[in-house]
Parts: sequence; C-alpha cells; structure tokens
Amino acid sequence: KPKQKEGLILLLFLCLGFVIQSSRFNEWPKAVHPWAQYDRYALALGFLNNGFDLSKPETYLMNREFPHNFKKAQENSVTAVNLPLHEYAVAAIMKVLNSRSVWIFQWYNFLLSFLGLFALFKIASLKQLPLSFSSLLLAFLFFCPVFLIYQLSFLNITNTLSFVLAGTYTYLLYRKQGKGKYFYLSVLFFTLATLIRSTALIPFIAVLLTESFYSLKERKIKLDLLPPI
Repeated sequence: KPKQKEGLILLLFLCLGFVIQSSRFNEWPKAVHPWAQYDRYALALGFLNNGFDLSKPETYLMNREFPHNFKKAQENSVTAVNLPLHEYAVAAIMKVLNSRSVWIFQWYNFLLSFLGLFALFKIASLKQLPLSFSSLLLAFLFFCPVFLIYQLSFLNITNTLSFVLAGTYTYLLYRKQGKGKYFYLSVLFFTLATLIRSTALIPFIAVLLTESFYSLKERKIKLDLLPPI
C-alpha cells in the first residue's frame, strides 16, 4: 500500500539520520558558529532561571547590544532576539526531565528537522510524483552537508526550514482541496517561522502573492482568508 511504503521510507531516513548523527549527540558546539550556538543554549537556560518569562529572554552576557555599548555592563542579561519559541520549548523539556544536558536541545532539533523532510516528501506526493522521485527529492535534502551540519546544532535553521516546508505543504493542500483550515495552518506555520527567523518572511510573501494572483485570476476576493493574514 502507498501509505505503508511512504511510512517505511520516512522511518528508513529517520534511522539513517540517527546512524549518521550518533557520534554528535551530547557533543558541545565546536565547529559552525559555536558562539551563536552557545547563545541559543543560554537562552534556553535563561527561561529556566527566570520562571519561563517569554517576554524577557536572557543569556549570561551582561550587556544588550554592540558595538556602541559593548563594554558597558547592564543591570541584567535580558537581550534582544527574534521570538525564541524553540529555546522556550527546549527549556520546558529540560524542566520536565530535570536535566540541562545538551542532548535535549540536539534531539529536539533532530526530530523537528523531520517535520520539514516529511512536508517535502508530502509535497512531492501531492504533485503525484512517482514514489522513487519523491524519495530522491527527500534524499537530496537529507544528505545535503549543510542540512546535516545544522540538524544537530542549536541554531534555528533547520527548524525554520521545517516550518516553511510545512507551510508550503499546507498551502498546496489548500489549493488542491479548497479547505480554508489548510490555509489557516499555512499562515500559522509561516507566521511562526517569520517570528523565529525574519528571513522566512520571503517565502511567506511569495505564498501571499501567489494567492493574490489566483484571486485576480478568478476575479474573486476570498474574505474568509483575510482574518488569518
């Protein structure tokens, strides 16, 4: 059955991912942007220290911005950052498990990266591409060195990609089935992605322009789509 074959393929990639990345679990950042990764880890610990106050993300650095006041210490370590939802979620898991181990952050990013892989796979299926081609497309992203490098990092790159691909998939699902709930989901995924990483606004705008094009083509303003936007 097609659904069973898809499930087996995704399970295979999950197992492959674990085998490839197994030596990196519980390993501290030391290669790609280690300073930025430590900042992200510190944000998660900050929420544990401040009682999970999302409005006051903090690190252990006692100044806010640079270069104009880089040498000037502040009264607290609250910092400016895009909405740190991933770090907040990691902090919640740390709280439940009563651990601050780095492997929690790594497993979180590792598993969430498969949301994007799953969405990409479903996009190919939605376009009625052969299963072999869908698998090849999935492998192309999965074995990309950049993807593998950032998959276990503390940075929110693969996480944002996952939300963008999930938003793209749900939008294409809306275009195919015409159900408003899928458009709402798409806007939700893109909004979260943009709040977490500003560059995600680019594909979000592309989707909104595409829908605007269809509205002009069909000469119909869909008022039910305006509230989520």
